[in-house]
Amino acid sequence: MSGTRLFNFRQGDRSEYLATYFFSAIGLVTPVPRQEDIGFDLVCSIADQETGNLTFNNQFLVSVKSLSSPNIELHPTDNPNESLPHLSWLYRQELPLLLALIDKDNQEVRVYSTLPVWFLYFEGKPCGSMSLIPRIDPEFTDDVSRPRQEEHELSTIPGKYHFNVDLGHPIVRATINDISDTDKLKVIKDQLRYGVNIARSTITHAQLGIPYFYWFHKTYPDGSKPNSAFITYAIQSDRQNFQYTAPALISMAMHYKFISDQAKLEAIVQLLKSFPPKTIPEPVKELIPELNG
Repeated sequence: MSGTRLFNFRQGDRSEYLATYFFSAIGLVTPVPRQEDIGFDLVCSIADQETGNLTFNNQFLVSVKSLSSPNIELHPTDNPNESLPHLSWLYRQELPLLLALIDKDNQEVRVYSTLPVWFLYFEGKPCGSMSLIPRIDPEFTDDVSRPRQEEHELSTIPGKYHFNVDLGHPIVRATINDISDTDKLKVIKDQLRYGVNIARSTITHAQLGIPYFYWFHKTYPDGSKPNSAFITYAIQSDRQNFQYTAPALISMAMHYKFISDQAKLEAIVQLLKSFPPKTIPEPVKELIPELNG
């Protein structure tokens, strides 16, 4: 027990305190214990209303950084392996990840979407490390585009490169005073819901093996509601994709059979017949005999 602490660590703690207070006005917030910290600091949800009996939805994760050190850095260990765990964990989370940038001097919180990282996932970029960079300069108003690959490959992982991921401007920007204003709080919550729902759609598509994702291509320095865009790619003809897309097509086929729309039923049946046989359960074939043969 030294009775002392590094100043920078203490400042980081103060940033987390302010972020916790801010998100507690929006809904439920649970700090992640230091022993369990793997890259995010808070688990949050949004209250569905401001008064009366509350319900909560739209869960998300938050990584807290200070304005003086805003970037999220993901670098390999001294002994990296093929699975690149320092990156792969980012895509395995089932909740959207947001970055909260804390300006302690002005008691302000800037919340950023991390959706641009999905360019690297869906486009199969040779990424070995990355920097997630939130925009702070209000003069930088270009559209948010693909992460930028640095010129030289990493010395520790041959064939892999460092990527700088532009996160754009915040999707929410507010002071501690703003969360005491009912009208402003409603706007903050609505914009957070928008950002969380867009991110959740992308995560769901990734889990289903569907290369279709969103990001906010137009963001604004004042934290106004951003504009979203999407990119889709040809689905890969592998067993995993068939496994996850078949249930949706089966449900559609059952619907068109029920309403006696034979043309649409036949179109879906022909598509399902191209799937591996084990993809279609036998009870489904009993319900939809057109799938036999």
